[in-house]
Amino acid sequence: MCQLFGFTIVATVAALSYVMNMCPEVLYPDTEEPTGKGLELIPGGVEGYLKVQEEAPVSVYDEEAKRYNFGRFKKPFKNAATHKLNPAQYLTQHKEWHWTALFAQDAIIGVATLQFGYVSHAIAYHYNVTTDEFEKQKTEILLAGLPLGAKHFTEDGAPSSVVNGCSKFNFMSEMSQCYVPDTSAAVVSVNTTFPSGRFEMEYEMDLSSDESLNFVYPIGKNRPSIVSKMSGAPAKGWFKREADTVPTHITGLGMIDWTRSLAARYTVWNWAAFSFVDAKTSSRVGIQLSAGVYEDPEGRGVESVLNIDGKMTAIDKKFIFTKPTEERLLIDTWKVASEDGDIQYTFTPRESVGGAFHLYILDGNLQHMVGTATGTITHKGVTYEFKKIPAVLEEHVALW
Repeated sequence: MCQLFGFTIVATVAALSYVMNMCPEVLYPDTEEPTGKGLELIPGGVEGYLKVQEEAPVSVYDEEAKRYNFGRFKKPFKNAATHKLNPAQYLTQHKEWHWTALFAQDAIIGVATLQFGYVSHAIAYHYNVTTDEFEKQKTEILLAGLPLGAKHFTEDGAPSSVVNGCSKFNFMSEMSQCYVPDTSAAVVSVNTTFPSGRFEMEYEMDLSSDESLNFVYPIGKNRPSIVSKMSGAPAKGWFKREADTVPTHITGLGMIDWTRSLAARYTVWNWAAFSFVDAKTSSRVGIQLSAGVYEDPEGRGVESVLNIDGKMTAIDKKFIFTKPTEERLLIDTWKVASEDGDIQYTFTPRESVGGAFHLYILDGNLQHMVGTATGTITHKGVTYEFKKIPAVLEEHVALW
C-alpha cells in the first residue's frame, strides 16, 4: 500500500511537471528564453551584463519594482530569495544545490546537497591521489519537498547558505554547509557511513578577503538562476574514519558552487573545478569552468571564473570539453580547453559520484566525476602548471 501511495504521488508530481513545462502559460506566464537571449531583454543588454560590479544589491529580487536584479558581482547577495513561488513552481522548476570541497596537494574531500523538488540528494566523498583510495556515500530521497528533504534555509528568512545560513541534510547522514558571519568562514561538517565504516569530517574556508563570482542569470524575464562561486580560499579541517584512533588533519584550498534556479525544462552542462598552490609563484589558484549553460548569445559561458590569490577574473570564453565514448565516459581521459588555448588540461576520472534518474517523464543523468588534472593556465602573461592534482568534472543532461 505504501509503495502504491508513493508511486501515485511521484506520478502526480511528474505529470504536473510535464504540464507546467510543456504548457507553462497555464501555471507560470514567465517562460524560458532560448539560451543567451534572456540577456538581450534586460536593462543594459549583453554588454551591461558582462561587466562584473564590485557590490551586489542587498536582494536578488526587488519586491517594490517586482523585478530581478540581473547582473554579475564580486560579492554575494545578502538576500538570495526568489519571488514567491506557487506550489507547482516549487515542485517542478525550483532547483538548488550547494557543493563545497577542500583540495589538498594530493587529496580532496567534497560534500554536496541537492534539492530538485521531487527528489533530493546528499553526497560526500574522499579521494587520496597518492594511495588511490576513494570512498563515497550518496543518499537519495523522493518527494524532497516534504520535511525529510535537503533544506536550504536561514533563521532570518532570507535563504542563502552562502552568506547568512546553512544547507543541511539530515536523513541517514548528517551534512551541513554553513556560513558563519562572525568569522567570515564557511564551515562544513559531515557524519556519514562509507563502505569501510563511519566517516566524520569537518573543514572551514576563510572567506574574509577573497573575491567571488556571483550572478543572477535570466532564463526568462522573471525566471532566474542565482549562483555564487568561490574558488581557492584558504581552508583547513580534519577527517576521521571508523578505524582511525585520531583524526587526520588536512590543509588546502576550498571551493563553493551554490545555485538556486527556476531551471529550464531541458538543462545540459559540463562543469569542472580544481584548486592548487602553484609551485613556482606560490600563488593560490582556483578555477571553475562551464559550457552548455548560462551562456551569452555567442555561446560564451558567463559563469567560468579564475581566482589568483583571492582576486577574481570572470573568464568569458567558450570552453570545449572533449569526452571519451559513452561506454568509456568514466574511464578514459577527457580534454578541456578554452577557445584561445590559454587554459588547457586533461582530466582522468577515478570515480563518479552521481548517476541517472528516471522518474516517468523526468529523465536525467548527472555524473560528478572525481579524478586528476594535468595542464596549464595562462593568465596575464603568467603560466601556472599543474600535474596530477585532485579535480572534479561534471556532465549533466536532464529533462526535469
